[in-house]
Amino acid sequence: HRFDDYELQIQKYEEIYAFFVPAKWIVPVTFSLQFCQLTGEQLNEHLTKNPENSVDILQAKQICIEYEKKLTQDAEIVVSKPNTELTKEEIRRNIPQYDGMISLILEQHLNSYISVEGSKAKECVESAKNETFSVLSEDGSLTEMYEGGSAASSTQKHKSCE
Repeated sequence: HRFDDYELQIQKYEEIYAFFVPAKWIVPVTFSLQFCQLTGEQLNEHLTKNPENSVDILQAKQICIEYEKKLTQDAEIVVSKPNTELTKEEIRRNIPQYDGMISLILEQHLNSYISVEGSKAKECVESAKNETFSVLSEDGSLTEMYEGGSAASSTQKHKSCE
């Protein structure tokens, strides 16, 4: 899972580098923004080449929305640490908005999928408008039904009624 791998990389950064990299550089926030940008680009590229079904896209979108919320919370914690030496105004300005950084890419592909399916449904409706349907009456005669409910009776009897 991509998000789990990212979390491991952040843990490694914290263990190895965080003690000597100045906190005011807010490196984890920079990493998370780059991660979201790269993930969005790669998702877009993949879905453009290999369209997925709407159920998979919806599930992935929900996972991304939850992860975007987590990244926002994590960024608030990092930026608000006393050793970042940021004022309250700087803290407010430095908390990035992750909402939609990844999930909007999925939504765009979901909208494309919905448009294609909507077009297919319209084609089916249009072709059905020109069709007639034969209905078997109780007396065995066939009635042809047309668009709008009009009917044409036939004196022809169904084989099972002869």
